[in-house]
Amino acid sequence: MKRRNLHNFLLLVAVTGIMLAFLLSFAPPKKKNIGLQLYSVRDSISRDMPGAIEKVARMGYAFVESAGYANGKFYGLDPAEFKALLEKNGLYMLSSHTGQNPPADGNLDKVMEWWDQCIDAHAAAGAKYIVQPFMGRDAYQSLCDLLREKVFTGSDTMTNSRPTLPEGMFFA
Repeated sequence: MKRRNLHNFLLLVAVTGIMLAFLLSFAPPKKKNIGLQLYSVRDSISRDMPGAIEKVARMGYAFVESAGYANGKFYGLDPAEFKALLEKNGLYMLSSHTGQNPPADGNLDKVMEWWDQCIDAHAAAGAKYIVQPFMGRDAYQSLCDLLREKVFTGSDTMTNSRPTLPEGMFFA
């Protein structure tokens, strides 16, 4: 009789373990905090923006880095629309590649106006970082000229023209 009880107990443990493993196999995988730079899927985005974002989310990504900001929009969508599309798919925008050449002679106000619009759009889309990935030789030379002017003349051409970042947003 004791042998039969042990046998039933072991059978019950084995069946319970198999059932538990079977039920856990249907649980969705835990989402990892891994992001994707959307430049990587730019061709898919150009063909089907909502479909591409949905696929990115289904692959398990948690956040994205935009590389399609222009004229106040992300991939042709207003910042709020882009943010809603990401949130609908369980994603958020951590950062964005975008940029503008530093001001040259006479266009300081135009460049700073562009940055103000850019920062507002990124804040509305929920970005924490704005990344300027590349500026080109002329842009770097322009920055060197601004720094040289400050060092040698004490002038600070950009002091009153700097764009202001919202709390929690950074340039990278």
